[in-house]
Amino acid sequence: MSASLNPIDYAVISQALIAAAREMGVKLIRSAYSTILREARDGSAGLMDRHGNTVAQAELIPMQLGPIGETLRACLKRHPVETLKEGDFLINNDPFEGGQHIPDVFIFTPIFVAGRVVGFGASVAHHLDLGGGAPGLNIHASDVYQEGIRFPPSKYSFANDWNGGSFERLVTANVRVPDLTIGDFNAQFAANAIGVLRVKQLCKRYGTDKVEAAMTEMQDYSERRVRAAIAQAPKGTFYGEDAIDDDGITDDPLVIKAKVTIADDSVEIDFEGTCPQVKRNLNCPYSSTLSAALSCVKSVLTSPDIPYNEGMARPIRIKVPYGSLLNPRPPAPVRARMIPAYRVFNAVMKAMAQALPDKVIATGYDCTTASAISASGATASISKSSAAATVPRRPPTAATPSIRRSATVPTRRSNRSTSTTTFSASSVTNWRPIRSAWARAAAAQASSAAARSCATTCNSRSTPTASGWRPRACWAASPASAVTAACCVPTARSRSCAARPPSASPRATWSRCSWAAARASAASRSGPTR
Repeated sequence: MSASLNPIDYAVISQALIAAAREMGVKLIRSAYSTILREARDGSAGLMDRHGNTVAQAELIPMQLGPIGETLRACLKRHPVETLKEGDFLINNDPFEGGQHIPDVFIFTPIFVAGRVVGFGASVAHHLDLGGGAPGLNIHASDVYQEGIRFPPSKYSFANDWNGGSFERLVTANVRVPDLTIGDFNAQFAANAIGVLRVKQLCKRYGTDKVEAAMTEMQDYSERRVRAAIAQAPKGTFYGEDAIDDDGITDDPLVIKAKVTIADDSVEIDFEGTCPQVKRNLNCPYSSTLSAALSCVKSVLTSPDIPYNEGMARPIRIKVPYGSLLNPRPPAPVRARMIPAYRVFNAVMKAMAQALPDKVIATGYDCTTASAISASGATASISKSSAAATVPRRPPTAATPSIRRSATVPTRRSNRSTSTTTFSASSVTNWRPIRSAWARAAAAQASSAAARSCATTCNSRSTPTASGWRPRACWAASPASAVTAACCVPTARSRSCAARPPSASPRATWSRCSWAAARASAASRSGPTR
């Protein structure tokens, strides 16, 4: 830590920077015009230092912010920080110069204090339409030109080029929904403005030197924590592989190979052997590959309380062959880059599973939840549990009512913590396909822990209290189906797990059993006794 920065000032400034980044995220979402940004929240925001390193970020979509330093440094390479003026902004969405796919537009606003740039407010949003051969997504695109407007790393003036200026008119003339697109651009400018304001306030109160020192120390702290975590992991080289079914033209699978080497305090991930780029939009830009790989390593090796900034990435080296599916040459189409990015996450996770089988999570079934939750650290605390096994790929049907193994899956408990519960499905019948990660987590509530939590209520009669009858804890949603769990065995004294609508008692509360794994027929059961 810098001699000019004492621990108390560092704690205050660092948390203020993180709070400012989160406030930027809120401003971005609430100011948006399009549903993809306002409702789907497909955007992110953060703060950068003057060298283009990530300092703090909002907890939105880590896929967009993981390699954002690469995106900004591509801009600074063409427009050095010394050439910027108050009111300038940088923009980039070029997949081959630090960007990801065309709809994700990155905007960086420099933060000037006493005429000197001390950092950047950064935001990215997935825009509903940026032109191209079809609205939103051109599935037939054979090159990047058919996917929309590319903004190479560029510098513009907000006063001269936006708000009716030449750059705004250029965007407006080339999109199908200009009101929504320009509105979302303005939401990004608003988010950046909040970040700029908060950093200026910190500089005014604590001094520019202390704020910049805190930015540096935040990154150094994350680096130390990550290196310490890597030092505790088993050493060696491990291999993982995943594949996309095909490219839509041939039947050949698109194989993604990952070699993960864990050294004393660093990790190297090499994607040598991955298939070449393809003619369809399944190519993954280099920045997206970096983000998916970093997300996986963070979820397995580190703790959720480690800030996700540039320091976290320093101990991790990633090598991607140029011209491959994960680092394509221009003008390859890249619109569906998340599909190979999911396979990157899964391939690295499979390699890490060989070294740390008790800390990995099940593959994400190629849904955003897997990478987003893991990168934010929500599943990282699974490492504190006893074990983590693979959730069955396909739930059994009525013809195959049992599962011969137990699965440990994460269940959401609070803001950023998780627990694991073991679910044995040997007695469950009439499964329905459960596909999302959260649905599987809900299914795990039929565990023995859930059974213990409600066993007392399920096996006793309701008793009157001063406020009325004590409600049963295991009521099912409809008379035709009730929950099957260890605590829900009907006896002569208790039929508390039989169906009873929640409206039957205004004070009825739902226990964890009411979200149990599967519903078995309970036509023979009557309502709970009093």
